[in-house]
Amino acid sequence: LEVPVQDLSEYRKVNIIGDVHGCNTVLKEYLNGRLKDDEFYIFTGDYFERGIENVEVLNFLLQIYTKKNVVMLEGNHELYLWQYANGENIRCKEFGEVTRVELDNASVDKKDIRRFYRKLRVAFKFKYNSKEVLVTHGGLTNMPKYLSLVSDVQIIRGVGDYSLDV
Repeated sequence: LEVPVQDLSEYRKVNIIGDVHGCNTVLKEYLNGRLKDDEFYIFTGDYFERGIENVEVLNFLLQIYTKKNVVMLEGNHELYLWQYANGENIRCKEFGEVTRVELDNASVDKKDIRRFYRKLRVAFKFKYNSKEVLVTHGGLTNMPKYLSLVSDVQIIRGVGDYSLDV
């Protein structure tokens, strides 16, 4: 199957927001506190960990992820959120020792987390006027015609490691 393309040319602006990592204050500053109806928002994953406002980020995302002008992609850190929501062993020390404690203390509803996670996409392709863009968390070396032939792990994690110049 060919990658479907969504035409976003009707929007005044397309915002691609990556790696929030639990930093709600900075996210809200960028958004001026709210989403605008005439703008489109693509969040590229890694919403949690490393920052100190994981619960606030989750609460904000739970409010917006179903909006028609919002797309949420999966980053490599979202697996830990899924493991948490399903009571599985969390394979990340920081998430298990820090983020999980924050979520537990806030009494976050795990059903809400599972609903949120199921809406995450691995990639999003859009057209904006004459430009066509493929957005993923990890990045790819080229625009594949058949994205379904590329593994989700490669789309989410990218190609190679940090030293590889693609």
